[in-house]
Amino acid sequence: ENFSYNPPESPGAKSMWTSLLLEVALVSVAIGTGAAQSPQDFASGIVRPQKPPRGWRSWNFFMCNVNQSIIQKQVDAILKKYSFNGAQARSLFDFGYNHVGLDDCWQKCTGKFGFHDKSGEAIINTAEFPDLKAMASYGESKNITMGFYFDNCRCHESGMPTHYPQDAKLTEDLGFGGVKIDSCGNQRNMTEWAALFARDGRDLLVESCGNGPNGTNPKKDPSPMPSFVHMLETTCPFSFFRVSEDVAPQFYSTVFNANRAVPYLSEKPLSRPGCWAYPDMLEVGVAGMSYTESRTHFATWCIISSPLILGFDLTDETTLRNVWDIITNEEALGVSQTWAGHPGRLVQNSTGTFDAVCKHGATGHRSEDCQLPKYQVWAKAMGDGKQAVLIVNNFEVEQTISVDLAELGLPKQVVYRDLWRHTDNGTLTNTITTTILPHDGFFALLTPSSAVA
Repeated sequence: ENFSYNPPESPGAKSMWTSLLLEVALVSVAIGTGAAQSPQDFASGIVRPQKPPRGWRSWNFFMCNVNQSIIQKQVDAILKKYSFNGAQARSLFDFGYNHVGLDDCWQKCTGKFGFHDKSGEAIINTAEFPDLKAMASYGESKNITMGFYFDNCRCHESGMPTHYPQDAKLTEDLGFGGVKIDSCGNQRNMTEWAALFARDGRDLLVESCGNGPNGTNPKKDPSPMPSFVHMLETTCPFSFFRVSEDVAPQFYSTVFNANRAVPYLSEKPLSRPGCWAYPDMLEVGVAGMSYTESRTHFATWCIISSPLILGFDLTDETTLRNVWDIITNEEALGVSQTWAGHPGRLVQNSTGTFDAVCKHGATGHRSEDCQLPKYQVWAKAMGDGKQAVLIVNNFEVEQTISVDLAELGLPKQVVYRDLWRHTDNGTLTNTITTTILPHDGFFALLTPSSAVA
């Protein structure tokens, strides 16, 4: 695995694709311009996290090579306390990672009926998951929200009869506190799912993985369809919602996915407490991402208030040690978890672009030609006039980048704190000018000088 403190080598992978990202950035100003409705309008049956959820899910690393023992070991790993580099022993749970999700491949495929029997009951692969109820209880009894998975992709049931009531009841009966509803099969009606969860009496943490009203595909639509915008502005029948293709362990893939969130980060944002936009799981710690790329990827998810869902094997203590200072950086997590009226925004794209290949999927098996800005500037309001700022060098060579403080909505003079190095670095006047290595980022908290005088 490629993790070190050295700058990443230039990927050298030049090429292809569309200007989709730039188009998405432009349409963001036209989306969500009406005020989102109050939380009282939200659909019932759904947990409404006031801060972006943090946790772990199985797909990015294990895919279908998963079983009950693996999931329970991830619960243990989240709760285990570590003392890396002489720091006080703390667990990932102590840092707010309190969700463990089982993804696809818990089911037994039958062929004719997908993975349901003639009566509409889901068939569990008991060879790999002998007791799903005990597995859910194993985590829930330790205050871990255990996540289930439906509308499965393996042996998906497109064109077959639906089984919403049976599947919702199974989720509740097994004792799961959450569920991811994928978009591969025939059960994409999130309003129906929410109504069933509300009827069964236990609110669940629900991820919608690319589902929306009929005729919409939030993971791929060039801009959000009006009917999906209306759903987000009103009932939002889920806790958080996917806006992108499946992420791959490749830096350009993470850039692509982050930019898919831009239309939901407009002046009156659709991504907000209780209804968070989500550009997919984190690839931090997954082979294919350098240390620098992982750090930049994590900072980007933090500054746009994305849920932070880890995807590597948490029992691999070598990998865990390598990325510990990224995923437990309390100043970065503070950016993620702060709500001062806005989830974060894309402030600026560079005028220069370059051609790249953006991969999709846990194995990177799909790809498309893409055109990316050489750098991007992101910001998030932190309250009391403060702004978190992230300048990302997407390009393959070192760049010196200047950004006017006025463009960030800041006064002429600010105090600059480096959020990775935890250092106060003096005062900036009028402009940020910084030299950034390939795929690295300038991640800072900027405070108006008058506020610290």
